[in-house]
Formats: sequence, structure tokens, C-alpha cells
Amino acid sequence: MVRLRELLDMPVLQGLMENFCSLVNVAMAIVDTNGDVLVSAGFKDICLKFHRTNPITAQNCFESDVYLSSLSFEEEFKPYRCKNGMWDVAAPIIINGEKLGSLFIGQFFFIDEEVDESTFIQMAKKCGFDEADYLDALHQVPRWDRAKLIHAMRFTSIFAKQITDMAFANFELKASEERYKALFLSNHSVMLLINPANGLIYDANPAACLFYGWSHDEIINLHISKINTLPPEGIAERMKLARAGLRNSFEFIHRKANGELCDVEVYSGTIFIEGKEMLYSIVHDVSSRNKAYRELEKSRENLRLAQRIGKIGSWEWNILSGQLFCSDEIYNIFGIHPSSPIADSDTLLQYVHPNDREHYLFSVNRNLSTGISSPFEYRIIRPDGQIRNIFADGHFVLNEEGRVIRGVGIVQDITDRITVERKLFESEFKFKSIVETSPNAIIISNMEGVIEYANDQAVDILKVRNIFGLLERSVFDFVNIESIGFAKESFKDLLEGRFKGPVNVILDDANRHSFYSEINAVVLHDSENSPTSILFVARDITEQLNYQSELRDKNVELQKSLLEKDRFFSIIAHDLKSPFNGFLGLTQLMSEKKSNLSVDEMGKLVDVLKNAASNLYQLLDNLLEWSRTKQGLVKPNLVLIDIVSLTKEAIAIHQTQAKNKSISIVLNLPDRAHALADAHMFRTILRNLISNAIKFTPAGGRVELFTTEDASVINLSISDSGLGIPDESIHDLFNLTSQFRRKGTDNEPSTGLGLILCQELALKQNGAISVHSEVGRGSTFTLTLRKEG
Repeated sequence: MVRLRELLDMPVLQGLMENFCSLVNVAMAIVDTNGDVLVSAGFKDICLKFHRTNPITAQNCFESDVYLSSLSFEEEFKPYRCKNGMWDVAAPIIINGEKLGSLFIGQFFFIDEEVDESTFIQMAKKCGFDEADYLDALHQVPRWDRAKLIHAMRFTSIFAKQITDMAFANFELKASEERYKALFLSNHSVMLLINPANGLIYDANPAACLFYGWSHDEIINLHISKINTLPPEGIAERMKLARAGLRNSFEFIHRKANGELCDVEVYSGTIFIEGKEMLYSIVHDVSSRNKAYRELEKSRENLRLAQRIGKIGSWEWNILSGQLFCSDEIYNIFGIHPSSPIADSDTLLQYVHPNDREHYLFSVNRNLSTGISSPFEYRIIRPDGQIRNIFADGHFVLNEEGRVIRGVGIVQDITDRITVERKLFESEFKFKSIVETSPNAIIISNMEGVIEYANDQAVDILKVRNIFGLLERSVFDFVNIESIGFAKESFKDLLEGRFKGPVNVILDDANRHSFYSEINAVVLHDSENSPTSILFVARDITEQLNYQSELRDKNVELQKSLLEKDRFFSIIAHDLKSPFNGFLGLTQLMSEKKSNLSVDEMGKLVDVLKNAASNLYQLLDNLLEWSRTKQGLVKPNLVLIDIVSLTKEAIAIHQTQAKNKSISIVLNLPDRAHALADAHMFRTILRNLISNAIKFTPAGGRVELFTTEDASVINLSISDSGLGIPDESIHDLFNLTSQFRRKGTDNEPSTGLGLILCQELALKQNGAISVHSEVGRGSTFTLTLRKEG
């Protein structure tokens, strides 16, 4: 329950009363409902020296104060004779409908009343007052006429209302502050209060401390520039806009305590805290959203490129309204400008070849009537007179009554294909039949050749029961023993950028039947041009090879068209850089079959994704760096660097990896040690050597780093208590053609490129890497660098 003394500014009211009472010669007081006098002024000697100092008369004063404070609203203006014989007038102080006290003016006699001094003389004797002094104090009590009483009551009412308003404002302010504190402290959103005068953080809620990684004591008085990556003038400009109310939403890049950067959206405005103007900031992490936007835009761009390359356009038809929407590629295919839109099916019909319109209308109406789309082909005449062959397919959406309401689909310019088919008929009908009926198998694997996706044609051509017969298996599992050496060499060429496919390989299906296959392959890259997976396109060419010699002499043009076709697939593959492509088939399978998959099967699929992603990341990182090195794109910047500080940074990155395996990392390093090296290359070497030491050390093991030096060189050694390396395998560690690969103690994957990359980078820094190892006792890898040039 709120008390009146908590809502009033006592010093201000005390000064106001004292000044007022000295002018009008009247006594005033504010009393709460318990009878406690909170503020008083102007009381005469009869009260101050006598009545309120003696226990008997003081009890009368207290009972009178309680009575005045308890008066009902209807009795508020009635004069009241206190128990010590003088008159008072009281007015209530009401907050939110609750009476918390009273304001009273009083201690007077009316002019027209006769004061019985004998009563006061008896009071003096009873209480032991000096009779003369007491009567003298009695004579000083003011006398009011009845008209003055009316003015006093009006004033009392107005003044009480002013006090009520003041108390109510304080009450609302107190409640508002309590609500603010509760909202600020318990809110799950990240909230900061910033002093715009100096840019210091005034306060931060628990969510902000958790988000940024600082304790409350650390973040308080931290300058906002420690978090916001904008230059100081940029920060000042944004705060100025927020203070002026010209803008309340901003997007920034914020820095956390651990140095991590994240995209944030900040809503900011002014708020007054304890009389000071502050800027509040409500911070939302939008890193994932922005990344999704970027990936979505990249996906859209890839779709446009794929449509352009494949000469495939998409359409959407609202059958109820007749409205037809066509993608840009449809306009390219039809040779018209988007400024002349194909708005409905009648407009599209105008471009259909007159001889094919009956077939076109029949096919469309048949699909509409059945609700089942059957693909069909027709010809169009472009505005420039060219005739193009079109393949159309789609899907229809039905309402609850089974009526077709919408359709989506594609049209593809197949003129080149029709031309090739016509020439094939002219040259050899039988070969044309083989080409038309030979399906292409498409397989996507990780960078080690483990299958992650396969289409239905791959399932058919390899004679497995379903797609699960392919997933998680190596592409080499289906290569015949006669071709395995050539296949692995070609795979190596592909990873190293020397592949000139297509190549012919003997494959074995699930029934161990062998057949010849023409295989083309390309490495798929993500949006940052890092390799993510491998796309294989395979087709059964067993019969084709039987006719190849004859066809080579008869149809040179056919070879040209086949090369163009292969180039077509190559272009598609190189332009599809989205990182999702490598996992599309597997995630699509999980989505489509999720109701039929057991928990174990789903777990296996998730493990495949996790392991593939982890392995791909390590392999791609090293492969990209190694490729750049081989191409001469990496030039060392050799300067004197403190290898101790950089080593400690590298160790910090791998602490979690070591902790997960309960491996202790011991640093026996000097305070500083300098070497002539490239900082980036040095970090890359350390990252691989430390990661390998942890990877091949059992749980509970130990990794130690120490230095030795002489006059010209300094050696940094990483020693582990791991598996060790056989003597006959040590020379293979840095040999690209005979990579020594094995899994870590927790089955961690190994790329086989890390040590090769480390050797390349060490040589570029005029250094070297050496290794000493004992099987079962561990290994020590030593990086040697020069101290000066």
C-alpha cells in the first residue's frame, strides 16, 4: 500500500507552508490517516509550547488529528472544535480514489464567540502549565469571522487539490518507474540505455549482457563505439537523428565481447531516467535473417541463370481470373519484349504455329478437364518469323470441389534438341532411338566421393532397390576393377582442376553386371566460390560404343552437338554456386519421405549431413588455400612477427576441440619470440598442426607447444601423446600423389591436404616442417623459421 509520505516532496511543502503562514498568520498541517503530522507551519505557542508537549493535551491533539483525517468526503468543509478547545478546518487528500490524509488550517476562535478562560485555567492546573504564560498564549490565538472561515475553507479545498495533484503525479511517476524497471530487467529483448552526451552505456538489461558477453559491471560505462563498428562521427549522427525523433530504426554491425560481429536492427528513442535524457536501444539480432535474404536472392539469381542457360521459362496461370504470369525467359523464348506482356492464354495462343493450334488447344483442354498435366510439344512463330519447338509441362491445383483453379509449369525451347534428333534420324534411326531412350543419371557426392544425392535414373541404371542403396556409398563402389585406377586418377584430376571430361568408365550395377558409362563431372561452388560438392552426369553408352566407330565417320555434326550438350551441363554446374545444391537431394528426400522414415533412418540421414558438412568445410578450406598457393596467387608478406602471441591466439580457437576430448594443452613458451614470417600463413600452419595433434590424440591425452632456437632460426614444436606415425608412412605425409590418410581417435575425418598445405606455406616463408614420431607414443611436428632475412 502506498503511503502519503512516499508521494510528497516534504522539504518543498514545508518551505511553501512556512512562507504562506508567515504572511496570513494561520496554522497549517498535512496529516496522514494514522494521525502522523507530515508537514506543519504557523502553529502558535499554545500548541507548540503547551498542548503538544504535555502527554494529556498531546493525546487530545493526536485524537483530533486522527478524527480530522478520517472525516468522510461529505464532511470535509465542516469546522471542527478540537479536544483542546480551538477550531480547525480539514480537506481530504485523495489518490486514485483512496484517502491517504488531510490538509487542515486552524487553531482559531470565532470573533462572535465568548472564550471561557476558566476552562483553560483548569487545563493549566491539570497539566501543570504556568497559568500566566498559558493565558498569554491563549490570547495570541487568531479570531476569525464567519466570512473569513468560508474563504479559508475554499483555500483549503484548492490547496488540498494541488497537493493531491502533486501526490498523484508522483504516484504515477513511481508506478511508471516500477513498470519501466520490471519491463527493462525481465524483457527477453536486448535493451541498452545510452547517455547521448558522452556515448557511454548507462544501463543494460540481463538479455543485453548475455547477448554481448559482458557482465553488467563490465558493460556499464562502456563506450558505445566498443559495440558499434561505425566510425565515431557515424555513431554521433545516428544518435542525433534518434534524439530528434527523425528516425527510430537503424541497422548496424555490432561487436560482441569475444570479437564476433553480428548484424543487428536497433529501435532507438529518447527516455528520461532520474531527470536525465537517455537514448533507449532495443536490439534484435538479424544475422540469420540477412544471411537468408542474401541466399534467397542468390537462389533467385541462380534460377534466372539456370532458366536462361537451359532455355526454360516458368509460368503461373490463375484459371478463375484468366491472368497469366510469365517469367523473363518465356519472353526470351518467344522473342518478344516484356513491354508487350502475355497477360492471358489467348495472347499466348497467337504465337502458336497455326498448324499446331488444334493440338495445343486439345492438350490444354484435356489437362484442364482431367486435372492431370500431361506434357506435350508444339511450335511457335516468333515476331521475327523464326519457328521454335516448345516443350510444355505443368501441374494443376484443384479446389475442394475438384475443380482446377490454378496451374504452374514450364516451357522449354527444345529447337536445338529437335534439330539434333532430326539429324540423328537422317544418319541412323537406331542410334537416334538409343539417344532418346537413354536416361542420364545424376549423382552429387561430397569432395571425397561419398554419394549424397541421386536421381531416379541413377537408381535405375545402377539397379539398386531404392535411393538408400546409393546414399553414403562411395562412387567408386560401382566402378569395375578394370577401371578403378583410371577412375581414381580422373577423380584426382577433377579435384586438382585438370579434369577434361567426359570420360568412359566401366561400371558394375548392383547385380554385378558391367556396362560402359560416359561420365562428366564438375565441382560445385558456393556463393564465395569455395568448392562444396561434385556433380556427376552419367549415361549408359554400352550400345553407343558398339556403333561409335561407324557413327564417327557418318556424323561429325553429332559429335559437335554432344560436345555442346556437355558444355551446357558444365556451364550450369559452374554457375550454380549456392551451398544448398550439394544437399538438395538428401534434404528433399527427408522432406518427401519423412512420414515413412524411422527415427534411426532419419538420424542416419542427419548424421550424413553433419559429417559431410564438417568434412567439406575442412577440405574446402585447405583445398582453396592450396589451390591459391599452386596458382601463384599467394605472395608472402615476410615481416618480423611475435609467434608467441599468434600461437596463443591459435590455441584459444582450438580450446573447445581439446576440451571435448579432455585433452590438456601445455604451453612452454617464452614471453615473446620473433620470426621472419607471413602472419596469415603462420596462422594457417598452426591451425592445421594443432588440429591434427588434437584429432589424433586419444581422450585424456596431452598436447605441448615449445620453442627452441639458435642464432639464425627459431623452432616451434607441437608435440602430442597420440597415435604416432609408422616410419614407412612419414615420407607420404607431404606427398600429394600418395596421401597418408586415416581417421582421428574419435573417427574425425581427415582431408589429407593439411600437411601438404603446411609444407607449401612453410617453404614460401623460407622455412621448413619436420616430423618425429613413434607409434603409440605420439608425434612432434616442428616449424622452423628464420629470425631475420
